[in-house]
Amino acid sequence: MYEPTSDETTKWYAMATALESVAKLIPVEKEANLTILANIGCQYAELQKSVAATIEQTSQVNVHALLTELETALSSGGGRGPYMLGDGSLISTVDLTLICALRKLVSMLYTVRTYPNVGQWFSACCSMEAFVLEIGQQRALGTKRIGCQIDRRPDPVESFAAATQSIRLNKGQKKKVTQRQLEKADKKESNQQKKKGGESKESAEQVQQVNNIVKEFPATHEKAHENLLAYVKATGTIQVETKQNSNEEEEVSSWAKSLFLKDKKKKGLFMFTTPANASSVSLSDLTKALGRCCFAGMVVYGMGRGENVVVDLFFLFFSSLFVSTGVKQLRMAGAKDMKSALGCEYGCVTAMSVVNDWECKVTSVLDSRLKDRPLRMCTGCADALDHTQHHISEQDYASLLNFLNGCGHSPKIYNAAENKIM
Repeated sequence: MYEPTSDETTKWYAMATALESVAKLIPVEKEANLTILANIGCQYAELQKSVAATIEQTSQVNVHALLTELETALSSGGGRGPYMLGDGSLISTVDLTLICALRKLVSMLYTVRTYPNVGQWFSACCSMEAFVLEIGQQRALGTKRIGCQIDRRPDPVESFAAATQSIRLNKGQKKKVTQRQLEKADKKESNQQKKKGGESKESAEQVQQVNNIVKEFPATHEKAHENLLAYVKATGTIQVETKQNSNEEEEVSSWAKSLFLKDKKKKGLFMFTTPANASSVSLSDLTKALGRCCFAGMVVYGMGRGENVVVDLFFLFFSSLFVSTGVKQLRMAGAKDMKSALGCEYGCVTAMSVVNDWECKVTSVLDSRLKDRPLRMCTGCADALDHTQHHISEQDYASLLNFLNGCGHSPKIYNAAENKIM
């Protein structure tokens, strides 16, 4: 070991004493978190900066000034080698004293990234076998981590300056639109125009058809009730204000109940009407039946469009593999859907309530078991919350079909036994 003279050591021992006093102020309870930050390569974390500022303020020692002084001495050739003093062949007591005083500060709080010579000197001293045996492996922030990973955490000041420069250069510059983006935009616009044109034509036909019955969409529940009751009375084929049958079994068997449904995936609306005393229909089965109905319609539409049987069979095969059915998952519709489509609130909603569906948003579905029996249902209540004032109507299956066809809601007929749309 190199033994320096007293003239060479006075200043460095004083510096070591000052650095040691600062290092002792690092809170013990924060050392574990600081070590974790150092191990993952952090150099400018808020905890590191706040602890460094606090201990400098308490000790009145400017650590950065002392590191600058060390950097200057090492870069000016104070020692001819990796160490502070001597000819570079032997480490001195000054080196050991400074390393011991600095090790906590530069391994936890202060990066040597801006002090490259200090970093090399620290690594050279700490790599000595005797040193490692005494105090363990040490690594300064901003140097290679254990395992030879290179710590390249950016300086926030430098990063901010680079980002500001990039923003200034890119200001006003427009990103070039790719050919793919142009093609997608054209295709989207074309599809929207086709859809808008088709919907406009279909909507006009539907509104004209429905307007023959209802002159305006009901703004209130009461108006929806009035529209329905007025048309029921005008048909001449539907009896209104019928009396209850004294035979309870016959009374129950004559009623028709309706479920207002919504396709959870496709958002389509359905009014399903079935006998009150019939076995219940699973919404899952009804979904499958309506889905197969849409699928079959698409396949039939495709068949016969080719020039030979091979083309038709080819279309049928691939349609069965890839075509998406029109109904996905039926569930009970909400009050908002009922209000927007039928104009009425929760209450006595029946198959005939679609008379107010101007835009034909609702698809009517009738259970085939409704045939060959009298059909009794409520024509709506003036007050959605008071069901004591029912207008009970009675008709037959043919009359209900005529009613729905006249409303522009030609119904689909559901066969529950075979679970299919007829």
